[in-house]
Amino acid sequence: MTDRDLKLNDLLARISQGDPDAMADFHHATRGPLSAYIRKLVRDPADAEEVMQDLYRYVWLSAANYSHGRGVPFTWLYLIARSRALDSLRRARRSAFLEPLLDSTLQTDGESQQVVRFEVGLVRQAVSQLPEQQRFLVDLAFIDGYSHSEIADRTGLPLGTVKGRIRSALITMRQMLDPIPDATRNRAA
Repeated sequence: MTDRDLKLNDLLARISQGDPDAMADFHHATRGPLSAYIRKLVRDPADAEEVMQDLYRYVWLSAANYSHGRGVPFTWLYLIARSRALDSLRRARRSAFLEPLLDSTLQTDGESQQVVRFEVGLVRQAVSQLPEQQRFLVDLAFIDGYSHSEIADRTGLPLGTVKGRIRSALITMRQMLDPIPDATRNRAA
């Protein structure tokens, strides 16, 4: 371990005790390399700054979780930075995808806007009625934009369990939202 690593280890220990001076010193010692790394991943300066703030907030709240056995402090920081940067890129990608859709939908007449708002409200209500585990996974998949394997990694659940719970949630929501029950549909066919 280098002198810099030993110093950062010491600062992390002090941060975990709530020492604001240690946080300031830690920030000063790490900001340059982390900022450059994040800017390579997140091109937008405002988004990069938001990632930096989120990173240091996480360090302040989670310094006690840092384990010397997992590597040097910069390795831990780069992993956190990468995760936060990818989250930021996902949000930007999702926003870029949804914006034209919402704009084209809401630029119609007033009656169409009411229909869209009503349908969005129905979906939100259906999601809110799901069991907490299913609702959490649906939010990660469809609101946060994570793939099933990313959700499995984040939650520690087996991939098959994630897929099964999301599928079950979607089936439940379809039943809540479908005006024609499956039994009636089957008789009509």
